[in-house]
Amino acid sequence: MSGAVREVRSGELEELLELYTHLHEKGTPPECPARAALWEKLLADPSYHIIVAERDGRLCASCTLVVVPNLTRDLRPYGLVENVVTRREYRKRGLASACLNRARELAQAPHLITAPEPQRAASGLDAIRRQNELTQALNRGGEDPEYIKSLILTSAAQRYSQIPDPTPAHKLGQLRARLEEGSADGETLSALLEAAVRAVRLSPGGTVKLELASGRSITEEKEESP
Repeated sequence: MSGAVREVRSGELEELLELYTHLHEKGTPPECPARAALWEKLLADPSYHIIVAERDGRLCASCTLVVVPNLTRDLRPYGLVENVVTRREYRKRGLASACLNRARELAQAPHLITAPEPQRAASGLDAIRRQNELTQALNRGGEDPEYIKSLILTSAAQRYSQIPDPTPAHKLGQLRARLEEGSADGETLSALLEAAVRAVRLSPGGTVKLELASGRSITEEKEESP
């Protein structure tokens, strides 16, 4: 087998989702703020590893390793492997096995022996209860599909509600709160310019025009020197 076996890169989400259609997915989830935020969260999680095998310039196989904190065996974490998939036209070439071997190497790496730092609690008791109810229903089997669907949607809604909103409106709201606290520093003004202004145009006559993300424009004439 030739080609790289490595962890996925931030710019490969669309190709990874397309690869997952060779697993069990019938399509890819639509692009939306929640999907983008979840992708960033997974990439930043030191316990979550999406391993890919690259061949012929494309992602041809993948598996996911999740390192789980553990209270037994001297607090040593353990690894779970999911989403093992290979493109149909690249199967029987050892690509998935290469990904699994890389997952084994990562799981045995010294920096993964220590459990990751605990994150700030994001779910309330109701969210935990819903998640447990969903897990038990799936383990029992034979439940009404509509009931399972309602549990999944409720659990997902509660999880996604904890993900920071990356939309421009949310960013502007945060910046507005910072401005109300006191005078703006250079960092705040730079962030405000990036979030609120779509383009800056300067005409030959010296007129400066700001095109805002809201669709409005602000125009200012350049003063002539006496």
